[in-house]
Amino acid sequence: MKNELKRKNILTNEIFKKYIFPCLFMAASESLSIIIGSVIAGNVLGEKSLAALNLILPLSLFITAISCIIGIGTIEYINVQKGRMNTKGANKAYTLSFITWAILGTIGVLFSIFGSKLVATFLSSNADLIPEVDQYLKVYLLGSPLILGMLTFPYIISGDGFPKMGALASIISNCTNLFFAGSFMRNTGIQGGATAIIMRTFNWYNFVVSSLFQFKKTHTKILQN
Repeated sequence: MKNELKRKNILTNEIFKKYIFPCLFMAASESLSIIIGSVIAGNVLGEKSLAALNLILPLSLFITAISCIIGIGTIEYINVQKGRMNTKGANKAYTLSFITWAILGTIGVLFSIFGSKLVATFLSSNADLIPEVDQYLKVYLLGSPLILGMLTFPYIISGDGFPKMGALASIISNCTNLFFAGSFMRNTGIQGGATAIIMRTFNWYNFVVSSLFQFKKTHTKILQN
């Protein structure tokens, strides 16, 4: 009995170590990206645009929170179904997460086309900042399907047995965002910040998809088909 408990503790510790450091590095890269991005925006665009970006932060955090709920909820349910040897239930959860992502992304695109000014007015009571916020939102919400996927799927990828891949993808994509942010902002103003984020998503998807095909390991239905 004691040997069995000792073996379980060793296994638990190994799994904990496997996941804890990638998750910490992923979270640290996200936080550092926000801080450094704000410094770049303040130096390149000035105080007015930096104030506009701060007004957009609640919306950005809301999208991040929704993505976390979808990603963590999906992988928790999937792991339970896998523990019960219910492959059909696990695949159904993958499918539902993709459908949810597609619906929310479509809503974001529609707001970009028809409602960005309304959202900007809601976020800012300062009439001088509304045009700046609106310019950013037009690009940011247009790329919301890509952004939502980038924020949601790392949890599913990490929980599906690829913790290092999820962390590396986030770190590399954050570096891409910071690399492009300064030059894009100089050329296109505040919209350049949103464009840099979308460029970050392309780099994230490129890294993840190429890695998944390279290792030829995934349980996701889209790659199985």
